[in-house]
Formats: sequence, C-alpha cells, structure tokens
Amino acid sequence: MSEQQDQDSRVEPPVTGNRVIDQAVAEVTGLADLHVEEHHDRLAAVQEVLVSVLDSSREVAQTPIPGVEGR
Repeated sequence: MSEQQDQDSRVEPPVTGNRVIDQAVAEVTGLADLHVEEHHDRLAAVQEVLVSVLDSSREVAQTPIPGVEGR
C-alpha cells in the first residue's frame, strides 16, 4: 500500500464531546501503527476507560423516563 493510500484509509475517530471517551477512542485509530501482538493491550486499555465512564455515569442521578419504572 502506498503512503497516500495509507493516509486516505485512516479514519478520524468520532467526537463525542466527552474528552475521556474521545481520547480513548482515538487510541483505537492507531492500531494500524502497532504490531498485532500489541493490539490486545491497547484494546483492553480502551475498554477499561469506556467501562469506567459507563460505570460512573450510572452513579449520577438520572431524570426518570415517563412510563418506565425505576429499579
């Protein structure tokens, strides 16, 4: 693959507006630059960040949705 094709095939990570999530997702876009052996560690680190953000969001009081019973 030529350098131009390589640059064209890279996709910018989505922007969510959450700095922590955006930084974690950006780490996935760099997988092509790593050896395959390093992919697992990178993906595991990103998963830890995303799970942490999800878990912390559950601690925040959420507005009840009409018609949906709370836990």
